[in-house]
Amino acid sequence: MPKRKSAETLENIAINAITKQFSSSGYSDKRFLGLEDLPSCLVNHIVYQIFRETSDDNILSAFINNKLTKLRLPPHTSNKIVSLAGEQCRRLKTLDCAKLQISGTNLFEDIFKSNTDLTHVNLSTTRIGDSHIQTLGEFCKNLIWLDVSRTGISENSLKCLPQSIRVINICETEVIPFGVYSFLKSHRKVEQVHFEHFAEVCRCIGIMLEAETTEFKSNLKNIDLSSCTGNLSSTLTLSTQVFPVLVYLSILNSDLSVKSLTEITKFKNLQHLELGNSSFTQYTIYFCEHIVPVLREIGSNLIYLSLERIKFVDVVSIFENCPKLESLVLATILSFCNVDKNSEPYPKINKLSELVILNTLASRLTDDTLLFLLSSKNLRSISITMVPNLNLEFWNKTDLPEIQFLCFEDCNGIDLRMLMSLLSCDTYPMLSQVSCCDCSRLRQQDALQIQQYVREENVDLDLILRLSRPESILFDAQFIIPDLARMQEIEELADFD
Repeated sequence: MPKRKSAETLENIAINAITKQFSSSGYSDKRFLGLEDLPSCLVNHIVYQIFRETSDDNILSAFINNKLTKLRLPPHTSNKIVSLAGEQCRRLKTLDCAKLQISGTNLFEDIFKSNTDLTHVNLSTTRIGDSHIQTLGEFCKNLIWLDVSRTGISENSLKCLPQSIRVINICETEVIPFGVYSFLKSHRKVEQVHFEHFAEVCRCIGIMLEAETTEFKSNLKNIDLSSCTGNLSSTLTLSTQVFPVLVYLSILNSDLSVKSLTEITKFKNLQHLELGNSSFTQYTIYFCEHIVPVLREIGSNLIYLSLERIKFVDVVSIFENCPKLESLVLATILSFCNVDKNSEPYPKINKLSELVILNTLASRLTDDTLLFLLSSKNLRSISITMVPNLNLEFWNKTDLPEIQFLCFEDCNGIDLRMLMSLLSCDTYPMLSQVSCCDCSRLRQQDALQIQQYVREENVDLDLILRLSRPESILFDAQFIIPDLARMQEIEELADFD
């Protein structure tokens, strides 16, 4: 069964004692805390936990100090604390201010000026503008990672960023495609640019290359051409010339063609590939005839593969050509070439750790095919939608000792017996989160029984149940099967341990 909740750790007890001790009329002398005698990594963690526990300015102000190298300011942080961070902190390398809606945005600039060693900065969904990014670029010459998505910045501020920048997120900003081209041209070492209109950027590159008759190559490692409405094959032809070290390519909801798929095979370093037909091409591009030749050429390096709106998908062929695959997403597959258990031996799935199946009612997925996909003993994350034959009898045939996250949606074979088996069976010692949404056989009394079991057995598990009828919702919390690569990126930004 999943782990049972353990007693509070000494760390949690200490944190709770500190927050209780520092009332609004409590200590203001920071020397009392003894933070100056602790290593920075421990101070980072203590302050991170304190910010999670309280929003009392008097308490928080006692912990802002010059030992900090990483600081996350929650959305509720006051102007006073942000101002204090600019005054007291001089050694910050990581700053996370996502969704922080303070009125005095000039306070951000004070932090930038005081902390010239910043390398990772998250300003997503804040009220910053071009002047803030110009200040950041002027004072922080070692900046590596920057998220300014959902802000009001324009391309005018990008040219002020230092040459050290490697990763930037400018989605949902005022930046225009030509501005991204200019940024790539002036910052040749940048590796990732998250921008929702990258096909337009490629068109700008093509136009400028013709006008300037000069060679342009970028060190960019990821591009997203999803919902490409232009000539996809021409865009990919250009990309093979301009982005020779590409490792991440996403082409979802686009007009795939034989020519465009042929161009994809020229990216010899690809590790992450997402392919999805548009509604126009979903009946003209097939798996065996058109996708398999691509996998034969580049599949040996792939660790992530996503297929969407593809006909006649043969899952065995995927793993024959992609032996290193760690993550597989099969979304709205139009039809499967299902596994025949009486056929010749199938390839072993040894490295698959993440599986997402977003099925449709029109697509039939047999038990043998599903068992084949679930045969990896390294699976940690599974999300399955609209697979009616998934029930307790089937689940008992699987062997998933490393499973941590399970998400079932519209799976009408899921019932109380299966969920109780998951919670009580010793086979899943790593299981930490289970989500079950709109599974018709679950009733409110079942949810109450499961809740009671979790409480009485002290099970350390995040359990999310959304029943089919809105009025019967017992638990309502957001659950997303993790993108493992994205999780790693976030942990690198804000790992306070």
